[in-house]
Amino acid sequence: MKRVLTIYLICFVLFSTLLVGEELVADKTELVHKVTIDRQNSKEVELNRVALLLIDSTNTAQMHDVRRLLPIRGKQVNGQVNFGISPYTFWYAFTIYNNDSVALSRLFVIGDYFLEEIETYLLSNDSLYSNLKGGCVVPFSQREILNRYTVHRINLQPHETLQVMVKVKTRLTMSVPLKLWQEDTFRYSDSLSQIPMWLYYGIALGLFAYNLFIWLTLRSKTYFLYLLYILHISAFLFWGSNGLGFQFFSLSVEFSFRLIMYLGIMSMALVSFLTIAFLDLPSVLPRWNTVVTICAWLLMVLALSAWFLPIPLVRDVGNPATGLLAILCGAVAVRSLWLGYTPAKYFAAGWVVFLFVTVLFVMQDEGIIEWYFIGQYGAQFGSAFEMILFSIALASRIRVLEKERVEAREELLYTSQALILSLQESEKTLELKVAERTKNLQEANERLNVQSQQIQLVNSILQEQNLALDDSRSQIERLMLNILPKAIFVRLQAGEKRIADKIESATVLFADIVNFTEISSKTPPVEIVAILDTLFSKFDELAEKYNVEKIKTIGDAYMVVGGLADSEKSHSHAIALLAIEMQQCLAETALSLGIPEVSLRIGIHTGEVVAGVIGTKKFAYDLWGDTVNTASRMESHGEPGKIHISESVFQALHRTSNFVDSDINLNVQLAQEKKMRSGDQSFVFQERGLVDVKGKGAMKTWFLLGVKENS
Repeated sequence: MKRVLTIYLICFVLFSTLLVGEELVADKTELVHKVTIDRQNSKEVELNRVALLLIDSTNTAQMHDVRRLLPIRGKQVNGQVNFGISPYTFWYAFTIYNNDSVALSRLFVIGDYFLEEIETYLLSNDSLYSNLKGGCVVPFSQREILNRYTVHRINLQPHETLQVMVKVKTRLTMSVPLKLWQEDTFRYSDSLSQIPMWLYYGIALGLFAYNLFIWLTLRSKTYFLYLLYILHISAFLFWGSNGLGFQFFSLSVEFSFRLIMYLGIMSMALVSFLTIAFLDLPSVLPRWNTVVTICAWLLMVLALSAWFLPIPLVRDVGNPATGLLAILCGAVAVRSLWLGYTPAKYFAAGWVVFLFVTVLFVMQDEGIIEWYFIGQYGAQFGSAFEMILFSIALASRIRVLEKERVEAREELLYTSQALILSLQESEKTLELKVAERTKNLQEANERLNVQSQQIQLVNSILQEQNLALDDSRSQIERLMLNILPKAIFVRLQAGEKRIADKIESATVLFADIVNFTEISSKTPPVEIVAILDTLFSKFDELAEKYNVEKIKTIGDAYMVVGGLADSEKSHSHAIALLAIEMQQCLAETALSLGIPEVSLRIGIHTGEVVAGVIGTKKFAYDLWGDTVNTASRMESHGEPGKIHISESVFQALHRTSNFVDSDINLNVQLAQEKKMRSGDQSFVFQERGLVDVKGKGAMKTWFLLGVKENS
């Protein structure tokens, strides 16, 4: 029997030695398992495989009590790191042995940022010689080694044995990864570990800047919610995943823990509101919208309560609540995709990633999965991928809305044209019926007394039809006055088939936006259309203010004419004032749109023109003649930011304005003022001299510098 026991004992010792390896040796004579180090190896040693663990459910045990109980009640965790949420105090113990003939130094690293209180006891020859403090309660600037982890330097003399006991307590996840590092190896590994997280913040910053520019342009509620979500989820990972908040901000542990809970729960609430706005749930899925909206508001209230309710209560309610709401929003996104909403495919994919990351966080907090299963970067990679997919989904949604807007506009234009033709035919038919009825009434005048009741009935019917016709004519007139001058529309209504008028004196203005082609080459088409719409709408308001007619726009060029209306006699004066105010308007609008490099080049000429309507479908009112060509040449031969006028315009304005003769260089002070007043204003000119104009030869031209208010 003794022989059998001896053989068994020998086999057990050999098996334990092979299992632990060259660095980790089990020694039952020591308090706990021994870790053997020397100069040749032990660059990185995982201590969780050999450390003994004792959980103090009373939270009152002292170091000497734990040391006495460890051999009796301590257990090996066999590499386990994450214990979930625990209100108790955890004690770890292990022994380090220097198997070398020289003194060695190692870094003892507890690799979790959120362990609140850590005390490390170092014992040599059964006596305590050092008590090291760590955890979140120790400010970053006061730590032994400046690092977001708790790091202590342990020095061992030749062949020295050192017993280590670690006391850990926290209100968040009890993840306790223990390692022993060579200092250079740890610093290199720690530097590499920071590359992915800073890459994540670079991606988050780029997405925020890009979508901020879009939001400033569109002022969309959806983009605003997306920006708030990026801010909250990035800040949550900054504090709640990377531990950088304790490094860069001197905040209390209590405040930091509450901030982490607030940011995590608020991120889920904001992304739920983003889902409602993006998928248009009130109209597409009204019942789902009610459920998601109520849950999102409740979660937002819970996030705000994180600042005053007990942290364990907020944590225990917030973890399952965020997980359930993430599942609900993911189901809504998939349902919208099923109903055929194309942009939802990217949004649904983003929700799958977000749901995966959320579930991993909840499982980690509950201790279902190990701390190292997610690692330090799974959350960052998942969040970055999800933010990118959400950004793509928003862009896809804009494309769909723009396509629908274009189709609706084309359909409206087609319907309007069909309505005009139908009304014209109805008008002719009605006129024929009225003429026929009048003739019959005249022939039957002798029977008027007998048929008076019938005539009254017919008259009432005709009155109703006339009222309907008047309403139709009013609608037509409103539509046509947006396309044609009122006088031309009246003539078209009168039945003129071909309209061409010779106007003895009219003033034509051409304006072109300088540098706009270069901006267009690097700006999305949607933004280009928005910029042109903003600028030309303001120009339209100015044209209406000065009682002149906008003829057309060609790309980024704008054409206006004065003198078509009989009531506008001083058309040159009106066009000049319009040109000056257009320059001012462009400068202000370009600055607000963020394109200060653009300017306006304007050309003006006065003379005889031919005006008329061409075409039978999509017809347009246009001008022809040498005056139009010369005005265009004035614009193309002008200079950016200036108003280039011909001799005829100068003569027309000279009779009621001021002019200045000076060198063409605007930096030279104006000299030789000759003033002629007209009312309250006088124009200021700058003579340019002879200019070789294409197709016209040498022409004497001027720059219109502005208008001076007369006192």
